[in-house]
Amino acid sequence: MIATKNIYATIVAFYLAKYDKIAIEHLGYKSFSEAFTKCAEKLGANKIYIKLRRDEFDPVYKWRKGWYNRPMPKIISRTIDLFDQESESDMCALVWDILEHNKTKSWKPIVSQMLDKKQDAQSASFALRVMTGKRAETHFKEYHAQTGFPISGALEDCTAEGCGYDFRIHSGSENFCIEVKGITDDYGGILLTEKEWKTAMICGERYYLCIVSNLDSTPEFQFIRDPYNSLKVIKRSIQITQTTYSVSKEELIKNK
Repeated sequence: MIATKNIYATIVAFYLAKYDKIAIEHLGYKSFSEAFTKCAEKLGANKIYIKLRRDEFDPVYKWRKGWYNRPMPKIISRTIDLFDQESESDMCALVWDILEHNKTKSWKPIVSQMLDKKQDAQSASFALRVMTGKRAETHFKEYHAQTGFPISGALEDCTAEGCGYDFRIHSGSENFCIEVKGITDDYGGILLTEKEWKTAMICGERYYLCIVSNLDSTPEFQFIRDPYNSLKVIKRSIQITQTTYSVSKEELIKNK
Protein backbone atom coordinates (compact mmCIF):
# COMPACT_ATOMS: atom_id res chain seq x y z
CA MET A 1 0.00 0.00 0.00
CA ILE A 2 1.37 3.39 -0.99
CA ALA A 3 1.39 5.93 1.83
CA THR A 4 -1.01 8.85 1.43
CA LYS A 5 1.87 11.34 1.50
CA ASN A 6 3.38 9.54 -1.48
CA ILE A 7 0.06 9.67 -3.33
CA TYR A 8 0.15 13.43 -2.86
CA ALA A 9 3.80 13.48 -3.90
CA THR A 10 2.88 11.64 -7.11
CA ILE A 11 0.21 14.24 -7.92
CA VAL A 12 2.76 17.00 -7.37
CA ALA A 13 5.27 15.10 -9.53
CA PHE A 14 2.66 14.78 -12.30
CA TYR A 15 2.10 18.54 -12.28
CA LEU A 16 5.84 19.24 -12.38
CA ALA A 17 6.33 16.70 -15.17
CA LYS A 18 3.51 17.90 -17.38
CA TYR A 19 3.98 21.65 -17.02
CA ASP A 20 7.72 21.81 -16.35
CA LYS A 21 8.99 25.38 -15.87
CA ILE A 22 5.47 26.82 -15.87
CA ALA A 23 4.69 24.66 -12.84
CA ILE A 24 7.85 25.84 -11.08
CA GLU A 25 6.95 29.46 -11.71
CA HIS A 26 3.31 29.12 -10.67
CA LEU A 27 4.23 27.36 -7.44
CA GLY A 28 6.62 30.19 -6.62
CA TYR A 29 9.91 28.31 -6.85
CA LYS A 30 13.09 29.23 -8.70
CA SER A 31 14.28 25.76 -9.67
CA PHE A 32 13.33 22.09 -9.70
CA SER A 33 15.78 21.49 -6.88
CA GLU A 34 13.98 24.02 -4.70
CA ALA A 35 10.60 22.60 -5.72
CA PHE A 36 11.59 19.04 -4.79
CA THR A 37 12.94 20.18 -1.42
CA LYS A 38 10.08 22.51 -0.45
CA CYS A 39 7.31 20.20 -1.66
CA ALA A 40 8.85 17.28 0.20
CA GLU A 41 8.99 19.34 3.39
CA LYS A 42 5.34 20.32 3.10
CA LEU A 43 4.23 16.74 2.43
CA GLY A 44 6.57 15.04 4.87
CA ALA A 45 7.85 13.05 1.91
CA ASN A 46 11.28 12.36 0.45
CA LYS A 47 12.45 14.87 -2.16
CA ILE A 48 14.15 12.07 -4.11
CA TYR A 49 10.80 10.28 -4.27
CA ILE A 50 9.18 13.33 -5.90
CA LYS A 51 12.03 13.68 -8.40
CA LEU A 52 11.94 10.00 -9.36
CA ARG A 53 8.16 10.08 -9.72
CA ARG A 54 8.44 13.12 -11.97
CA ASP A 55 10.96 11.30 -14.13
CA GLU A 56 8.55 8.38 -14.57
CA PHE A 57 6.13 10.67 -16.42
CA ASP A 58 8.80 11.54 -19.00
CA PRO A 59 7.62 9.07 -21.68
CA VAL A 60 4.38 11.07 -21.82
CA TYR A 61 5.55 14.64 -21.26
CA LYS A 62 8.67 15.21 -23.31
CA TRP A 63 10.60 17.97 -21.53
CA ARG A 64 13.48 15.61 -20.67
CA LYS A 65 14.94 12.48 -22.22
CA GLY A 66 13.59 10.42 -19.33
CA TRP A 67 13.05 6.70 -18.80
CA TYR A 68 11.55 5.70 -22.13
CA ASN A 69 12.43 2.01 -21.94
CA ARG A 70 10.93 1.36 -18.51
CA PRO A 71 7.46 -0.15 -18.05
CA MET A 72 5.01 2.46 -16.78
CA PRO A 73 4.15 1.82 -13.09
CA LYS A 74 0.45 1.46 -12.37
CA ILE A 75 0.38 4.47 -10.06
CA ILE A 76 1.73 6.61 -12.92
CA SER A 77 -0.85 5.46 -15.47
CA ARG A 78 -3.63 5.89 -12.89
CA THR A 79 -2.47 9.44 -12.20
CA ILE A 80 -2.52 10.26 -15.91
CA ASP A 81 -5.98 8.70 -16.20
CA LEU A 82 -7.28 10.97 -13.48
CA PHE A 83 -5.62 14.27 -14.28
CA ASP A 84 -4.44 14.48 -17.89
CA GLN A 85 -7.62 16.27 -19.02
CA GLU A 86 -7.39 18.90 -16.29
CA SER A 87 -6.22 22.40 -17.18
CA GLU A 88 -2.95 23.79 -15.86
CA SER A 89 -4.77 26.29 -13.67
CA ASP A 90 -6.96 23.58 -12.11
CA MET A 91 -3.96 21.32 -11.48
CA CYS A 92 -2.01 24.20 -9.99
CA ALA A 93 -4.90 24.96 -7.65
CA LEU A 94 -5.14 21.32 -6.56
CA VAL A 95 -1.39 20.96 -6.03
CA TRP A 96 -1.24 24.23 -4.11
CA ASP A 97 -4.13 23.11 -1.91
CA ILE A 98 -2.49 19.74 -1.24
CA LEU A 99 0.85 21.32 -0.40
CA GLU A 100 -0.63 23.89 1.96
CA HIS A 101 -3.40 21.88 3.63
CA ASN A 102 -2.44 18.20 3.50
CA LYS A 103 -2.25 18.07 7.30
CA THR A 104 -5.78 19.39 7.81
CA LYS A 105 -7.73 18.31 4.72
CA SER A 106 -8.35 14.96 3.08
CA TRP A 107 -8.67 14.08 -0.59
CA LYS A 108 -10.01 10.56 -0.01
CA PRO A 109 -11.87 10.26 -3.35
CA ILE A 110 -8.67 11.02 -5.26
CA VAL A 111 -6.57 8.72 -3.09
CA SER A 112 -9.13 5.93 -3.49
CA GLN A 113 -9.13 6.30 -7.28
CA MET A 114 -5.35 6.17 -7.43
CA LEU A 115 -5.21 3.05 -5.26
CA ASP A 116 -8.15 1.25 -6.89
CA LYS A 117 -6.85 -1.97 -8.41
CA LYS A 118 -10.05 -2.27 -10.42
CA GLN A 119 -8.69 0.55 -12.56
CA ASP A 120 -5.51 -1.37 -13.46
CA ALA A 121 -6.77 -2.84 -16.74
CA GLN A 122 -7.99 0.55 -17.92
CA SER A 123 -4.81 2.26 -16.73
CA ALA A 124 -2.60 -0.33 -18.42
CA SER A 125 -4.60 0.15 -21.60
CA PHE A 126 -4.16 3.90 -21.31
CA ALA A 127 -0.42 3.53 -20.83
CA LEU A 128 -0.22 1.38 -23.96
CA ARG A 129 -2.19 3.99 -25.94
CA VAL A 130 0.17 6.69 -24.70
CA MET A 131 3.27 4.84 -25.84
CA THR A 132 1.66 3.95 -29.18
CA GLY A 133 0.75 7.61 -29.63
CA LYS A 134 4.30 8.75 -28.97
CA ARG A 135 5.66 6.35 -31.59
CA ALA A 136 3.08 7.62 -34.07
CA GLU A 137 4.03 11.24 -33.38
CA THR A 138 7.69 10.49 -34.06
CA HIS A 139 6.84 8.80 -37.36
CA PHE A 140 4.61 11.72 -38.37
CA LYS A 141 7.36 14.28 -37.75
CA GLU A 142 9.75 12.29 -39.93
CA TYR A 143 7.08 11.81 -42.61
CA HIS A 144 6.22 15.51 -42.72
CA ALA A 145 9.89 16.47 -42.96
CA GLN A 146 10.27 14.14 -45.96
CA THR A 147 6.98 14.75 -47.80
CA GLY A 148 5.35 17.95 -46.56
CA PHE A 149 2.06 16.09 -46.12
CA PRO A 150 -0.70 16.90 -45.40
CA ILE A 151 0.23 20.60 -45.61
CA SER A 152 3.69 21.97 -46.29
CA GLY A 153 4.99 24.53 -43.84
CA ALA A 154 6.79 24.96 -40.54
CA LEU A 155 5.86 22.18 -38.12
CA GLU A 156 5.41 23.12 -34.45
CA ASP A 157 5.18 20.46 -31.74
CA CYS A 158 2.24 21.25 -29.44
CA THR A 159 2.03 17.93 -27.59
CA ALA A 160 2.85 19.52 -24.24
CA GLU A 161 0.23 22.27 -24.56
CA GLY A 162 -2.93 20.20 -24.19
CA CYS A 163 -4.60 22.30 -26.89
CA GLY A 164 -6.66 19.60 -28.62
CA TYR A 165 -4.11 18.60 -31.24
CA ASP A 166 -0.48 17.47 -31.40
CA PHE A 167 1.09 19.66 -34.08
CA ARG A 168 0.55 23.04 -35.68
CA ILE A 169 1.65 23.72 -39.25
CA HIS A 170 2.31 27.32 -40.20
CA SER A 171 1.60 27.59 -43.92
CA GLY A 172 1.58 31.09 -45.35
CA SER A 173 -0.92 33.15 -43.39
CA GLU A 174 -2.81 30.10 -42.09
CA ASN A 175 -2.27 27.62 -39.29
CA PHE A 176 -3.37 23.99 -39.54
CA CYS A 177 -3.90 21.56 -36.67
CA ILE A 178 -2.76 17.94 -36.78
CA GLU A 179 -3.92 15.33 -34.29
CA VAL A 180 -1.91 12.09 -34.55
CA LYS A 181 -3.24 8.67 -33.57
CA GLY A 182 -1.31 5.42 -33.68
CA ILE A 183 -2.49 1.89 -34.47
CA THR A 184 -0.09 -1.03 -34.09
CA ASP A 185 -1.88 -3.19 -36.68
CA ASP A 186 -3.00 -2.49 -40.26
CA TYR A 187 -6.44 -1.38 -39.11
CA GLY A 188 -8.11 -0.47 -35.85
CA GLY A 189 -10.24 2.10 -34.09
CA ILE A 190 -9.09 5.20 -32.23
CA LEU A 191 -10.21 7.40 -29.35
CA LEU A 192 -10.52 11.17 -29.39
CA THR A 193 -10.85 13.20 -26.22
CA GLU A 194 -13.61 15.71 -25.67
CA LYS A 195 -11.14 18.54 -26.21
CA GLU A 196 -9.78 17.05 -29.44
CA TRP A 197 -13.27 16.55 -30.84
CA LYS A 198 -14.44 20.05 -29.92
CA THR A 199 -11.27 21.55 -31.37
CA ALA A 200 -11.88 19.62 -34.58
CA MET A 201 -15.38 21.09 -34.69
CA ILE A 202 -14.08 24.64 -34.20
CA CYS A 203 -11.20 24.37 -36.68
CA GLY A 204 -13.12 22.57 -39.41
CA GLU A 205 -11.04 22.15 -42.56
CA ARG A 206 -7.95 23.47 -40.79
CA TYR A 207 -7.94 20.32 -38.62
CA TYR A 208 -6.40 17.07 -39.84
CA LEU A 209 -6.54 13.67 -38.18
CA CYS A 210 -3.41 11.67 -38.98
CA ILE A 211 -3.70 7.91 -38.49
CA VAL A 212 -0.35 6.13 -38.37
CA SER A 213 -1.04 2.40 -38.66
CA ASN A 214 1.10 -0.71 -38.95
CA LEU A 215 3.48 0.69 -36.33
CA ASP A 216 5.10 -2.67 -35.64
CA SER A 217 6.44 -2.98 -39.20
CA THR A 218 6.22 -0.34 -41.95
CA PRO A 219 4.10 2.63 -40.83
CA GLU A 220 1.30 3.76 -43.13
CA PHE A 221 -0.27 7.21 -43.04
CA GLN A 222 -3.89 8.24 -43.48
CA PHE A 223 -5.01 11.87 -43.29
CA ILE A 224 -8.62 12.85 -42.66
CA ARG A 225 -9.40 16.52 -43.13
CA ASP A 226 -12.20 18.02 -41.04
CA PRO A 227 -12.86 14.80 -39.09
CA TYR A 228 -15.75 16.41 -37.22
CA ASN A 229 -17.77 16.52 -40.43
CA SER A 230 -16.18 13.47 -42.05
CA LEU A 231 -16.46 10.75 -39.41
CA LYS A 232 -19.25 9.07 -37.50
CA VAL A 233 -18.30 8.63 -33.86
CA ILE A 234 -19.67 6.98 -30.74
CA LYS A 235 -19.68 9.21 -27.68
CA ARG A 236 -18.72 7.59 -24.38
CA SER A 237 -18.36 9.21 -20.97
CA ILE A 238 -15.91 7.31 -18.79
CA GLN A 239 -14.46 7.75 -15.29
CA ILE A 240 -14.74 11.12 -13.56
CA THR A 241 -16.79 12.52 -16.47
CA GLN A 242 -13.97 12.24 -18.99
CA THR A 243 -15.58 12.05 -22.43
CA THR A 244 -14.05 10.34 -25.45
CA TYR A 245 -15.23 9.77 -29.02
CA SER A 246 -14.38 6.43 -30.62
CA VAL A 247 -13.96 5.89 -34.35
CA SER A 248 -14.31 2.29 -35.54
CA LYS A 249 -11.85 0.68 -37.91
CA GLU A 250 -14.69 0.35 -40.46
CA GLU A 251 -15.26 4.11 -40.37
CA LEU A 252 -11.57 4.77 -40.96
CA ILE A 253 -11.52 2.34 -43.89
CA LYS A 254 -14.50 4.18 -45.44
CA ASN A 255 -12.49 7.42 -45.37
CA LYS A 256 -9.35 6.03 -47.00
